[in-house]
Amino acid sequence: MSSAELQNRNCGLDLYRITAMVMITILHLNNQHFGLLEKSQSEAVFRAGWLIEYFCFAGVNCFAIISGYFLGGKSDRYDRKWFAHLAGFYGKIVLWYIVLSLVCKFILHLGYGFFRKENYPEILFSPLNGWWYISAYIGVLALLPLVNRGLKGLTGRELGKISLLLTVIFSLLPLHILYTDSLGVASGYSTIWLLVCFILGTALRENQAVFSRMKYIRCIALAVFIICSLLPAYLHLYALQENVDDYARFLNYNSPFCVIQAVALFVFFNQLKVRVAWLQKLIVWVSANSLGIYLVQTFQWIWYDLVISNPKPFYPAEELGWRMLYMLLLLILNGLLCNMLVEKLFALLRIKALAGSVCDWTVEGVRSLQSGKRNYTALVKLLLIVLLAVIVMVITWQWKKL
Repeated sequence: MSSAELQNRNCGLDLYRITAMVMITILHLNNQHFGLLEKSQSEAVFRAGWLIEYFCFAGVNCFAIISGYFLGGKSDRYDRKWFAHLAGFYGKIVLWYIVLSLVCKFILHLGYGFFRKENYPEILFSPLNGWWYISAYIGVLALLPLVNRGLKGLTGRELGKISLLLTVIFSLLPLHILYTDSLGVASGYSTIWLLVCFILGTALRENQAVFSRMKYIRCIALAVFIICSLLPAYLHLYALQENVDDYARFLNYNSPFCVIQAVALFVFFNQLKVRVAWLQKLIVWVSANSLGIYLVQTFQWIWYDLVISNPKPFYPAEELGWRMLYMLLLLILNGLLCNMLVEKLFALLRIKALAGSVCDWTVEGVRSLQSGKRNYTALVKLLLIVLLAVIVMVITWQWKKL
């Protein structure tokens, strides 16, 4: 990236993405690895654990909001570019599954990955089964042109109203119908909720000039984030003390507090300016590779054998801080390095270009059939694509019988 591009880039939003991934990592370590929410912990550690939980729970919303900021209201066509982006992303996640399986098998000596016969079909469907966020995000990409067509042409004020309405429907209302989930939000673990955050990110982009004109906006945003972290944590601990069954009502990605936290953090980081060139380059590099941090730590074999501890290690309170920092840095560095490796392999294999070629061949074959002019080369390519798809589906369905 040139110095001119760095000067024009909003590195504050790169910091926002990095912060979101750090929050997600801390969230995973907090109870899954260190067991800070176990009632057998001391009172101080137990309360600190819940505070950490509520301060970090908005990380997923932040990541979805930043996607909406950059992609929302733009490409609105189901064309070659969209297909190459979707298929390329899908192929990259399959490559991630293969690389992490190899790492777990030959370096970490964890699990079996795809080295067992019954696991072979998982390679093809790993983007839909391996990571919940990835499967939900693929749903967002599939609907992206349709959503963008609806968002295009809307003013910032209109987008703000739509975002407010969606927040009321999918965030406030589920507080009373949480266990029926008739809206399909699944406590935020769904494509629907990521789409809500996606639209919210688009609205924030179109209204960012409004925030930039406000005095002390960063201080206000930071104060709002802290309040919306402390208040639900206090209500949670109070409900536990009073033996209220529904004590974790606000511990969901679609919680109103969680939504406000993510928006407040966006406003805070969007106003940050980074002037130092080497720091800008470092921030941009970490931000570009940050998804790898999530993929590494939540890969099934790493998740169950390294991140989740059974039984939980009960360290002295004075050791918890540096031990969590050590694990946090370890997961972040490994995620960044693995992402670099996968990106190099992805570029080398030209998966995205192949997806674009498949799209071109399919379109040429279909147009040849529609026009009545027999372009036999295009028809043969289309036939090969269909046959390959059928063969893959049959082998996948019948694999365990072979």
